[in-house]
Amino acid sequence: MTQGRAGGLMLAKAPEEIRLGQVVRDAEPNLRLVECFDRATNTCPIIDSCGLKGPLRKALEAFLAELDKYTLADLLAGPRGAQMASALVQLGGAQK
Repeated sequence: MTQGRAGGLMLAKAPEEIRLGQVVRDAEPNLRLVECFDRATNTCPIIDSCGLKGPLRKALEAFLAELDKYTLADLLAGPRGAQMASALVQLGGAQK
């Protein structure tokens, strides 16, 4: 993305090429649901006996995989999408 001429953002790709899962990954590079997802900062006292880390990792992967099924164009399609696009344009203009 680059800054648009009216102060908003200009997309580097077409909306059809932008997967929502990737947007979340890029916007939230630290998607640790629990402390033990980061070995460097983990202080969990039950890490060796806890069985929750695997299911939580699979849940996070499933969440992102579901978002990857959709593009920004999908989100902006239809009447609600037009409202959202209009609101985003208005917000972009209001931040001058």
